[in-house]
Formats: sequence, structure tokens, C-alpha cells
Amino acid sequence: MKRELFFHILGIEETKQEGEIREAYRKKLKGANPEDNPEGFKRLRQAYEGALGFAGEDEKSPGEGTEGEIGLWMKRADRLYHDLTDCRKPELWEKLLADPVCEGLDTSLEAREQLLDFLMVNMYLPHKVWVLIDDVFRIAEDFENLTEKYPAKFLHAVKYYVENEDLLPYDLFRYREEGRKAADKDGYINAYLEIRQQTDAGRAEEALHRLEELKVYNVYHPYEDAERARAWIIRGQAEAGRRLTERLWREYEGDAYIGTCAGNLQWDIGEKEQAYVRWKSVLAENPECYGAKYGAAGYLWEVGEYNAARDMILDLLDRDPYHQELRMWLKAVNNALILEIRTRLRELAAGGGQGADQAEMKEQSLKLGWCLLQNDRLKELEEFFGELPAEWTGSFGGCGLYGRFLQSAGRYREALPYLKKWQEQAGGIAQGSTEECRKRMAGRGKADICLGECYAQLGQIKEAEGYLRRAILLAGDAAKKREYLLFFAGIFLKKEEYGKAAEICDEILGENEGVYPAYLIRQEAEYKLGRAQAVVEDYRQAVAIYAGYYRPYLYAAEVFLDYGQYDDVMHILEAAKANQVEFTVKMKLCEIRLLRGKAKNQKDRQEIRKRLDGLQEELGGENCDLEDLSELAYEQALLWWDDGKLREALSCMEQAMEQNPQRLQYRMACGEICWEMRKYEKSLRQ
Repeated sequence: MKRELFFHILGIEETKQEGEIREAYRKKLKGANPEDNPEGFKRLRQAYEGALGFAGEDEKSPGEGTEGEIGLWMKRADRLYHDLTDCRKPELWEKLLADPVCEGLDTSLEAREQLLDFLMVNMYLPHKVWVLIDDVFRIAEDFENLTEKYPAKFLHAVKYYVENEDLLPYDLFRYREEGRKAADKDGYINAYLEIRQQTDAGRAEEALHRLEELKVYNVYHPYEDAERARAWIIRGQAEAGRRLTERLWREYEGDAYIGTCAGNLQWDIGEKEQAYVRWKSVLAENPECYGAKYGAAGYLWEVGEYNAARDMILDLLDRDPYHQELRMWLKAVNNALILEIRTRLRELAAGGGQGADQAEMKEQSLKLGWCLLQNDRLKELEEFFGELPAEWTGSFGGCGLYGRFLQSAGRYREALPYLKKWQEQAGGIAQGSTEECRKRMAGRGKADICLGECYAQLGQIKEAEGYLRRAILLAGDAAKKREYLLFFAGIFLKKEEYGKAAEICDEILGENEGVYPAYLIRQEAEYKLGRAQAVVEDYRQAVAIYAGYYRPYLYAAEVFLDYGQYDDVMHILEAAKANQVEFTVKMKLCEIRLLRGKAKNQKDRQEIRKRLDGLQEELGGENCDLEDLSELAYEQALLWWDDGKLREALSCMEQAMEQNPQRLQYRMACGEICWEMRKYEKSLRQ
């Protein structure tokens, strides 16, 4: 929360008088009810504390206290940064960065340090300006050395801004009141990003309330009206949302985000064809706009334009391979195409399948094969290959398809020669700008990934890593590299190469601390390796990014259970419930283990047994993630043991041992129970 907002919420002019701040807070507090409006109450308290903090601050501007030319240069940088109009002009930054202090051997390093200190709390600059700063001060090039002085998170953020286009086009910023030049661009952007998260989550009332607060920053960007229109639609004010988006589109025609939002809103109110027209107009100017392509793909799927929809969906999945809705669309589109292609192949076969028909038969057959593969219809695919001319599997698409089929069927050694041939075919194509060249070069990277998986599954880890590194070298961008690394981290995790899985995740998170799946994989690997502190740390990092998935809570709770720290387990499970996390069978079993640890008497344990009996009924259901069913029998055994019912405890423990003979823990517990029953020979055998 920024300073201007402190005083706006308190309803007073900016002041350093603590008494005035306290009086304003008391007045506001009388009308604030934390039960009716907990968010408003929380923001009032934050504003009060922030205003008091401001009142106690000593004023000091950038460069003050730094004598000489670098101090004066930093004052120029500060003025330029905080001027809403000038800060977006690369030519003014070029002039600033051409100053002798940036070039002199005795001043350039100090100038870089002073600027980086400033940018740690003032990071909102256009991409072009970040590129200029990096060109002069070589931040990305000197990354490792800079980590000794600056937080890695900050340096990764700098690297991100240097490499990526702006989320908000800076040329659309303007003063809300032109006569009042004081503006807080950073506060405005931070508030806008929070509002965007609120509208994404469907929290319209919160978003609309926060949108009204934006005027305190004296900054305007049209994207705030896009969020306002989205919030109105969520709240049911369709006509108001429509009018606002139409005005925005007239004023900012060609802007990809505004056009995409306009299409999304039309879709939400049932104007689906008009939405598609809007998305197409966005894609005509911005062919790689993810949001517009996503909307258009959904429309094409819905109206039965399956080929066009499939091309778009595959392109989107190439950029976001873990998107579940896109995967569902692909499966549905492929199922429809399989029927269409089979009908067309029968028509071509009836016509003799010669000449042009033969070429089409090959093209359609290979497309059919890829559709079957993508939908995991491997039995049909095996039959399909039995009917396919042998020479077709030697072509570029056919060779890759057959290799991928063998890989998916778990026939890794058989897949290797076909995948290697696919890789060679792709590598033999000269690079170019045509779509065919692009697809073939992408195929080379995919072939490397497939070969790496086959070698990993065969236990040849060194060869697997070699292909992974080759694929990364061919990857066109950072997102694709992350995808490949995540894929292999998952493979190594499944192969119980936990150290390798954790190392790869370290590499991913060293580049980008916000990659949520990397925390999930690394946390599980660390749990298997017995690194308790690392498991808990990854839990904290993961839930800070996304708090709605159960696995980070589960592994952290399991660690604390292993150490008997029941209060910590209870806090974690309470946090999971507060964040509306799905309680799977394993989560419920974790809670049962907690209750068993805290149980004080037989009555408590009787209630826990009822829970365990209820859990038995969930086995095999959609919510069941428990692979080792012996854990339920083991818990029952421990409950009977705590009750002193040794015969019942032994019966349940023997059931657990029968279900999982490999668990040494069960045999040790069984031996202890037998010893207490004075069955000494049986105890010694266990």
C-alpha cells in the first residue's frame, strides 16, 4: 500500500502529525465492522500503521548524502523515473546513460551500484529502457558476481524485464489530472495488478472497490477500465460492461489486451460469434496473442471447425503444456477428427487411392495416427500401424509417430532407432522461416526429449541428461527450456532418482523463483531424501504462489508428523482448510495420524477408528490418491495397540504386512506387539 492511499483511506490530507493520524483512525474505526467487512477493516489498519510509519520517517531523496557527480546523476535518474511522461522515452534514458559517470573506470561500478539500489524499489520501466540499462551496465552478463551483493530474486526480476515485453504498454499511461504533476506510477501499477488478480478470481466487489481508490495515484491507464468492465460483467451488469468495452475498443483499437477482454466479455454475455470476430481482429495484428488465440480456439471447437481448432490448441499447449482445459479440448477435438478422417479415408480407398488421392491418404493417415496418440488410444494405434504401408513410417511425420507410439507403450528400447531417425530427419532440414521448417526444428527438440525419456526409463541416466541438454540448446525461449527441465525432473522423480530431480528443480528456480511445479517436484524429492527442513521451506514457497493445491501441505504435515510436532501439523491442516484445499484420502489420513498422536483416551481413539472406517469407503474413488492401502491397516493396528488391545493390533498389523511385505517398519512394530504378548519366538522372527 502506498503513502497516498494511507491518507485517502483515513480521509485526511497528507501529514506528519501523529495526533491527527490517530484521530482520523479513531473516527473511521467507529464505523468499521470487522465481521461485516474484514477486508475493509484490514485495509484501514494497514493505512493507519503506514501513515504512522510515514510520520516517523526522515526525509531523504536519492543521491542525498552522496557527494559529487554520481549523486547529481542519481538525482537526474530519480526525476526521470518519476516523470510519468518522460520515464517511457528511451531517448531520454540514452542521454542519462551516456553520462561520463557511466563510462569512467573510476565511476561506472559505483554508478551501477547506486542505480541498482534505486531500482530495487523502483522497478517499473518499459522493456526498451531495461534493455538500455543492461546494455550499459551488463547486469545479466555479470549476474553471478552481482548475487554476492543483491538478492537473487531482484536480479531475476531484472533479467525478466530485460528479456520480456511489457505487461502494461507504457505509452498508454497519462496523468489523471494534467495540472497536478505529482503521480505515483509504482503504487498505481501494484494496485492494478492486485485488482487484475481479483477479477481473475471473480471477486468483483473487491475489484470495484479497489478501482475507485486508483484516483489517489493521479495516474490513468485504460486497462483499469478493462478490469472495471470485467467486474461489472461478473456482477451481472452486462450492458454497462458492453458500453465500456466498446468505448475502449474505439479509442484503443489494435491493443491486444483490450481487444481480448472485449471478446471475452461478448462471449460471457452470449455474443459468441461477435466475440470470435473480435479475437480474429486481435490475432490479425498480434498473431501470438495467447488470450485471443485461446478464445478463438474455444469458439472453433464449439462450432465444429476441428482442424483449425486443433492447430490453435496445439500451439497454445506448446506454450502452456500443463493447461488442463486445453488438454480436454484437444481430446474432444481429436475424437471428432478421428471419425471425420476415417470417413474420408474410406472414401479415398473406394476411389482407388491413386495419384493425388494417395498423397492425401498418407497425409490423412498420419494425422489420424497423431490424433490417436494424443488421446492415448494406443490399442487402436497399434492396429493402425498394422494397416499402414511400411514406407510411410520412414517419412518425417511417420517415423516420429511410430517412435512416439513405442515410447508411450513403454517399449523404450524399440523406440530408440525410430526416434533417432526422426531426430536426424529434423536436424537435416536447413533452418528457415517457413512453417514447415519451424515444425521440423521443433520436432528435433521433441525427439531429443523423447530419446532422453527412453534412456531415463532404461536406467541410462547419463545418456538421458545428454539429450535433455541438447533439447535445451535448441529451445527457442526460456519457457520452453523450463518445460523441458520440468519434464525431466518429473521423469527422474518417477524413476526414484530423487537427487537428480531436486537438482533440476534447483536449476529452474535459480532462473525463476515463480515456477510452481518445480516446488511440487522438488518438495516430493526432498521428502523422499529425508531433507525435512527443505520440505517445509518448499511448502512455504509453494503456497505463497498458489495456496489451493493439497500436495505442499501434505508433505510438510508428514514431516512434522514424523517428528511428533503435532501443533505444527495442526496449523498446516488449518491453513489448508482456510484456503479451501481439497482433502484427498491422503490428506484425511494425515489428519487421522494427527488425531491419533493427540488422542488422550479410548473414547478419542474410537472416534478416530470411525474416521478410518469411513476412509475405507473412499478407496478407488476420484478423490483417492492413496497407493499403499496397507497404511490404513497400519493405523488401525496402532490405535488398537494404544488401547492395549494387542490381539486386535496384531491382526491389523499382519494385514498391513500382507498388503505390503516390503515395509520393514511393519515387521518391527509386529515384533514389538508379539513381545508384549509374550510370543517371544514370533517376535524374534519378525
